Amino acid sequence: MRIIFQVMITVVFTFVVLNGCADKKDPAIYDKYPDESETEKNDEGGCGVIPDEDIQEPDKTQSDPDEIQEENVTYDEEFLPDSDEATVAETDIETGDDIQDSDIADDSDAIADGCPSDMVENGTFCIDKYEASKKDATDISQGSDESVAVSKKGVLPWMVNPMTAADYQKFKTACAAAGKRLCRDDEWIFSCEGTEKRKYSWGGTYNREICNTVDAFCDEHCETNSIAPENCLMSENCGYSYYCFNVVKTGDFLNCINHSGAFDINGNVWEITDTGSAYKIRGGAFNCGSPSSRLECGYNATWSELFAGFRCCKDR
Repeated sequence: MRIIFQVMITVVFTFVVLNGCADKKDPAIYDKYPDESETEKNDEGGCGVIPDEDIQEPDKTQSDPDEIQEENVTYDEEFLPDSDEATVAETDIETGDDIQDSDIADDSDAIADGCPSDMVENGTFCIDKYEASKKDATDISQGSDESVAVSKKGVLPWMVNPMTAADYQKFKTACAAAGKRLCRDDEWIFSCEGTEKRKYSWGGTYNREICNTVDAFCDEHCETNSIAPENCLMSENCGYSYYCFNVVKTGDFLNCINHSGAFDINGNVWEITDTGSAYKIRGGAFNCGSPSSRLECGYNATWSELFAGFRCCKDR
């Protein structure tokens, strides 16, 4: 009887500690991280459980070995996470107005620097201020209207998992419908590094709380679940121990901005960049281990089972 009672106490304690974050997250994420699998929790495959046969290796016949080439693949069902939790940094930064339908592909709202109001200036080109979202996206749903890419604060970003060649084409089409184009890889790199060649979009030192990473909510989880500071895991990949990670709304991390004011260049969802007939995957994401390296401006993911989004650019 005593043994049964002790087991019950252990089960209840484990549920309370883990449930503080996990019960508010979409199970589609957490199904990839079974409790008993250290390999999966340590993210050795990249971002979650990635079967070896599904890892998309670079085509060595191309001039750039890091490019991911197009192929005929099927489009997978989209992932629509819950977005109950978000974090907002203390610094208040101007975020601009929401975009109306009539403004999506209209240059009449161009501002002094030659970019539309939903974009920011980056030298010779403009880049979306926010990660692309669908036209009917809300703060709790990606929406379903894929006719045009929108740059808007406070909604769930457009994302797919796995990333496929079909999605690459769909992203390009959506940008074109907005009077823009999918950002070229060199444009995205410049938007991240700037003229100072920063390691991350915000600077040269990694900070897990500036952008939405797998570790962004560890301290909040501990506070919510009354875990003493000295017992709270704060090291890299702590989010896998607490299952406290999730995609957030565009622009929620107010300090996650680049040198020109674009939000979420790093973290939240990976961003697809265009190299012509192929694409690269940049920026890191909310559920990826080793974020200090995967959020680096120069990092390129070479597998397909990840949460991939994008943003659009246009010439000034």
